[in-house]
Amino acid sequence: PEFLEDPSVLTKEKLKSELVANNVTLPAGEQRKDVYVELYLQSLTALKR
Repeated sequence: PEFLEDPSVLTKEKLKSELVANNVTLPAGEQRKDVYVELYLQSLTALKR
């Protein structure tokens, strides 16, 4: 899969599905989009480097 340098262009739902698809545990409850963007950067964009 292709990991974005700037995941904030994705919708919140898309961010969540990408995280789940890569076995990243989502925080409980509904979070603000930037929480998922941060998770994406830490978990997925970091893997690419």
